[in-house]
Amino acid sequence: MSDDSTLPDFKRWLGVLSKLKVDPARGVAPHKPIMLLVVCDLAEEGKLTDAMLRRDGDLVFRFSSYWRIVVERRRTRPDAKLPFFHLRTDGVWTPLELDGRPAHDRGHAVFARLNDSFWRCVNDASFRTLARRTLIARYFEPGERAELYSLAGLEVPPDDVAAADATRFLESNESDAKRDAKFSVRVLPAYNYTCALTRYRMVAADGTTAVDAAHIHQFTKGGSNHPTNGIALGKTAHWLFDHGFWSITAELRIIVADDRFEEIGDEAYLLKKMAGRELLRPLSAQVFCPIQSAWPGTAVTTNLSIESALFRMPWRCGATELICHLLIFNNAWSTTGRFGSASGLGTSWVARRQLISRHGCQAVRRISRSAGRVVCLLNAAVDLLPGVWL
Repeated sequence: MSDDSTLPDFKRWLGVLSKLKVDPARGVAPHKPIMLLVVCDLAEEGKLTDAMLRRDGDLVFRFSSYWRIVVERRRTRPDAKLPFFHLRTDGVWTPLELDGRPAHDRGHAVFARLNDSFWRCVNDASFRTLARRTLIARYFEPGERAELYSLAGLEVPPDDVAAADATRFLESNESDAKRDAKFSVRVLPAYNYTCALTRYRMVAADGTTAVDAAHIHQFTKGGSNHPTNGIALGKTAHWLFDHGFWSITAELRIIVADDRFEEIGDEAYLLKKMAGRELLRPLSAQVFCPIQSAWPGTAVTTNLSIESALFRMPWRCGATELICHLLIFNNAWSTTGRFGSASGLGTSWVARRQLISRHGCQAVRRISRSAGRVVCLLNAAVDLLPGVWL
């Protein structure tokens, strides 16, 4: 996991990924974003053990597989040589010939030496999540994103969150104070200036308040500035939240890291006594959004689904896990004629939270990515065999 010392590099490279030099002649060219998504996959699988990347069959296959998602708008044959060579203009890496000399044309670029800082970042899971969210939201069309989010093992975000992801790391003239003011004016009134943890309300006649607009997922570590990522907290509750002494589940229940601290005081103010209590909900439905816990791996309970029932069967195996996800992807078929479209993914992410709580984030991400690849193949079959009901 990342620490605060990596944040400047994170922001630098996420800024680079937000302004890639792409050919806009026929719409945004997806070559570089796809290549970078492939690099994220390789790093996640432990295949970037050093800063050297080889243009081999594995890399080309992965690039071509992603290309099927954009084939409707890019009828040209996928050519991994293009982004492999031209990402040098963004400073991501230096393409090299077989003998290690810098390559001056794409045909001779068989290796790439990654920038050391970028290599360290892409080997960090937190950075990869932010990079994937940025690349998918910024360079791909809405109809392509659902399958890409699935391949990356990410939730399909609401349209306004995706729009924010697309521009979050671009340089802005907006000051931190202005951005915080916009966030606060949408969050605090929604909670009626009341701390969601303690239910203490305070707003002075001059408009000042002892309650902060806090980010559920910290903004400095990639959390959204959307009000659904906001919560009203008193100063002490905010500090305890940011430092991980308490958090919330998807059902807005309080969970406490009671083994990390000791406390003394009136029982009404003791944090440990608040464990399991329901958090104060905002008055505005536009601010409330059931979300994943701010603690990775926290058990999240939702209504039982067919996927969770299958997972509890003693005969489960890899094939069964894959079928669980395909059952959801299949829901989209009746309305869109394609597997894995956004309308069919809406409920799958509720099930994903169940699966994560029971089987671990990495396992579910791997299963979802496998299901996503099968979905791509199914869609390719549909395109080749029009009129055939699968």
